[in-house]
Amino acid sequence: MRIAKITPTIDTLWRIDFFGYIDYNDKQGRKRSQPVIEVLLSEVVIGLTLHPLSREFNSKSISDYKNQISVEVPITYLLILRIGQIWKNEQLHLTPNYKELSLKNVLISDDTSYPILCGEKDLSEQGAAFPSYFIPTSHHPYHQRCTKTSAEVVVHNGRKYIFPHVVLIQAYFQMNAWAFSQLFQFGLHLDTLFYPQNTYLRSEREAVIQLRSKVKDISAPTLARIAFNEWAQKAALMISSNLAIQEANNWKKTPKTKFPFRGKTNLVVRGKFIPENFIVYEILSCSSVFPFDSLDYYRDNAGKVENPRSNILQTGPEGKPAYAPPRISAAENFQLTPQDEPALDLGELDIELDNTLTTNLSELANVALERCYNPENLEPFSSAKGHMKFLEATSGNTGEHTSGGRGSKVDLSPDIAGKERFIFPKKINRLELFRDVIRHLESSPDVANLRLISINGHLGKNSQYSYFPASYTEKKRQRTWRYTDKKCSKEHLRRAITVEFEFKAVYVCLIEVERRIELQEGMEGWVELDDVATLMIVSEKPQIAYVRVKSLFQSCSDNSGVWQTKEKRPQNNENSKILILRHPAHDSVLDKSYASKFTNYILNKLTNQD
Repeated sequence: MRIAKITPTIDTLWRIDFFGYIDYNDKQGRKRSQPVIEVLLSEVVIGLTLHPLSREFNSKSISDYKNQISVEVPITYLLILRIGQIWKNEQLHLTPNYKELSLKNVLISDDTSYPILCGEKDLSEQGAAFPSYFIPTSHHPYHQRCTKTSAEVVVHNGRKYIFPHVVLIQAYFQMNAWAFSQLFQFGLHLDTLFYPQNTYLRSEREAVIQLRSKVKDISAPTLARIAFNEWAQKAALMISSNLAIQEANNWKKTPKTKFPFRGKTNLVVRGKFIPENFIVYEILSCSSVFPFDSLDYYRDNAGKVENPRSNILQTGPEGKPAYAPPRISAAENFQLTPQDEPALDLGELDIELDNTLTTNLSELANVALERCYNPENLEPFSSAKGHMKFLEATSGNTGEHTSGGRGSKVDLSPDIAGKERFIFPKKINRLELFRDVIRHLESSPDVANLRLISINGHLGKNSQYSYFPASYTEKKRQRTWRYTDKKCSKEHLRRAITVEFEFKAVYVCLIEVERRIELQEGMEGWVELDDVATLMIVSEKPQIAYVRVKSLFQSCSDNSGVWQTKEKRPQNNENSKILILRHPAHDSVLDKSYASKFTNYILNKLTNQD
């Protein structure tokens, strides 16, 4: 196999260090028919013993990474390129063994797997004054030019295993070149790859899928998994949707995905220790199950002649057809040439998929695969037990609220309250925003004697904040809302800022509550996980009763962040009343108008409270 321009010099060994960002435009700024991806290369140091099992490959001294270069290749070349490969004279020279690990009973779940950026610090380290990076450049300097690329962390037996998202795509989306390229098109519709109306389950574990004409046999198991498994479908659609959002916001474009399944699996991976964590260069095998035991597939131009170079139908265990990727003979050699405008129809690329370059999805050997030449003989759809369903979009772009009309990101998946969640491009802190509001209030001529007070200050470490007391359910279990972390540690008690001031002839108390915020899975942005309103107490007396404010904190803790419910509302009395204040729109945080808008809203409420 030969790829022109993958090695910039003759008779020199080059190592694929990492995959960088994606570009959709050529040098003239015109949109390409398919995107290209940056391949980061470093020259291998001459004089080393270049045996595939050589331990020297696990050392960063193997190559001149300080003078790393990059080349761009069509996105479909991810089907044959792997991190760590050694190339020479535009040909694959060898694939070193690196460090190979066999991981048993790896649990893939929301609790054990989460996305990161490759240049991100590990803030989960307890007690660390200076948190280390997930991928420290002291041991893995190869990704320094693309720190905004995405990866998945899987915690297993106390160690963090880091899977670049490109590696997940290479392992779990094994398809022919044209089908693979569609994953990277903006606004992917799965019906461009197969017919959903003719994709269904004859029984709980017997699947049928009709492929589009450009989709080859090798793609059938992957697309059927996407059709009948919710997690696989989410993982596939994430690639396209996130690239579209990155394009709309003029961000660096990097593919994002997740594992296409949930549950336990056995993995064999190849990579490098760095030093406490382990970065995965390639997934060699995975035992995750498929959502079907048999798969009949056909296309709209089924024909009568099987591709003679495809060996997708082989004899497997107990006589079942087993899946095996197509191979290319070592004697065959042809050239793939990336151009400024790479062609979509890379038919020869499809037969380049050698077993050594393809993840062994071991459970696929237990699936009976059969290509149907006479689909009319299949069980009619009307008697099917179920059919493929498209998942609803979980993210999108509003097209509003930012300069240039690029659009703000919105998470469309409902939270507990059934609201849409806004995605912030950077992490925000509501208490710091409220401090800006306080400074604006202080500058108002109608505000006097403004001061911070602390409610339940003995519960926390900082007396400038207020804290919420413990609350228990009817079964005597402690409610977790008063904490901002999942472990419910005392170091992460939810804080509030309580401020008192005089406004003309009345006395005012404002309470702003801290919100939980986390990096949105699969998105380049942050989402607030709760939405606690600001509470305002207005009194005619100089001193607002401390006991009453303290009882409101208890009530808020009892109701998990809700100041008032239908059953229980804070009661006004003859001397004071309570108002629930709504925050300004989220886009005001982005355009820096939040503090002034919220201040004007508060002052207008006080002026027109009657």
